[in-house]
Amino acid sequence: MNIAELYQLTPQSTSFKLEDFVTHIDEFADSSSYVDHTGIINDKIETKVIWRQNDHIRYWQLATVWFDGKPFAVIQNGGFNRVEHKKVFWTDLSLYTQAVLYLRSIFPIEQLPELTNVNFDAPELLKFHKFSFGEK
Repeated sequence: MNIAELYQLTPQSTSFKLEDFVTHIDEFADSSSYVDHTGIINDKIETKVIWRQNDHIRYWQLATVWFDGKPFAVIQNGGFNRVEHKKVFWTDLSLYTQAVLYLRSIFPIEQLPELTNVNFDAPELLKFHKFSFGEK
């Protein structure tokens, strides 16, 4: 079965909750496990569950993700807390970009990533682990 065929399937359920989807977007992934999404009103990003299984401890899910009624991703979530296994197949870059911009507009500002001034010049900028950029 290919992705186009997955998009055509009748889902087991649909949801506008963001928990399963945001774990697949790097800038939101770190906060997705502890951010309370209940106060965020989302009416554009819909997750359509194609298949879900659980054994009362772990959880597996295959779903498609839609923005404004158009599909743009297939996601897999599994394990404890939906994040032990996660994989995404992006299929429409334009819709992905629109979805990320939309997420940035609805997440409270304290949940967005911290930005760094482009003129930031500090020793820790070039040092990580036991290495320093520019040292021989």
